[in-house]
Amino acid sequence: GLRTRCLVRLEADVAEQAREQREPVQRFIDRLSQPYAIGVFVVSTLVFLIWWLLLDFPIVGIGDERGGALYVAITLMIVASPCAVIIATPTATLTTIARAARAGVLFKGGQAIERLANMGSVCFDKTGTLTFGRPRLYEVHPVAWSDGAELLAIAAGLEADSTHPIAAAVREAAQQRGIEPAAVTDIDHITARGISGTHNGAPVRLGSYTHAEPLIPTCFRNRVQDVLRKIQHRGHVAVVVARAGPSGTDGQDGQAAVLIMADAVRPGAANLVEELHDLGIKPVRMLTGDNRLTAQRIAESLNLDAFDAELLPQDKLDIVAKMRENAAGSTGKHRGVAVIGDGVNDAPALAAADVSVGIGTIGTAAALESADIVLISDNLSAIPWSVRLARRAR
Repeated sequence: GLRTRCLVRLEADVAEQAREQREPVQRFIDRLSQPYAIGVFVVSTLVFLIWWLLLDFPIVGIGDERGGALYVAITLMIVASPCAVIIATPTATLTTIARAARAGVLFKGGQAIERLANMGSVCFDKTGTLTFGRPRLYEVHPVAWSDGAELLAIAAGLEADSTHPIAAAVREAAQQRGIEPAAVTDIDHITARGISGTHNGAPVRLGSYTHAEPLIPTCFRNRVQDVLRKIQHRGHVAVVVARAGPSGTDGQDGQAAVLIMADAVRPGAANLVEELHDLGIKPVRMLTGDNRLTAQRIAESLNLDAFDAELLPQDKLDIVAKMRENAAGSTGKHRGVAVIGDGVNDAPALAAADVSVGIGTIGTAAALESADIVLISDNLSAIPWSVRLARRAR
């Protein structure tokens, strides 16, 4: 399908970048190799002349136990040849890239290996990274005189062209229930908030409570918040869909419903924190745009060191920048900050990190383009394995 073709193209692009990107030590050796080779040749020539003219060695020295001056000079040239030094780094780099690729981890060159080996702390996104990012809608909870089927149709209409995992869950649920998406116009996507549009002349919204609140009848807002809190305490995902009544925004005849979804934690996430701590990587932190209660439930279940919720892309960027500033310890040695994510909201933080990992199975083009490393596997245990591999390569 389209996803497979995109991943094949991504692997080809990664392979091309891997050939172009070289580690700093390799670039240093490349710069040094030419003057070093010339120096070895000059020194070997001087040794030949000194052994021949000053020490009175024969030129060839056949039958002479001391050997000839030419033999000594050639021996020095072979022993001091820079070939082994020059080939050592690219050999280790290419071997590491090939080994990682077989395990479903794509390194975009030697620089990514070096940065991952130097990683000292890490930030994870939640949806699509620590969790699968493929939630399933299992209940439409009507509030405020709502017709659940009608609001699900409106939600499917709002999400008709969206690539977000929640959009796919809404469209799939509507299809399974035999509900046709409603005709929604003037659709406007608001990053990290939700979607707005117009249905039959009335404003409609889908997303966080804050985004949908203006269209929810005032007398039912507390009820919607109570439902959201109960859902979020269970660690599930919930979004609000609202439609204004004939009287317009904040009308008492509007409709609202809570769409309740569940998203499973990825394999390998349960032991992820312990394995990263064993590698000296701390803190392991979660940055998410989801509500605080849901984020807290996931953070506690995975024993994360810290978490931040209800973040905008700029907030994630600011947190990563601050962590990088504090990354140098008392010794002054900088330990890199890694960011692992999958979505458009993660792209700025991925670009700002010392090393970034994109989730290829569900990641958006923006996230995969920003990442230094792409994880094709669904299993998060590949991350500590990759760190160990990178450190062995170094």
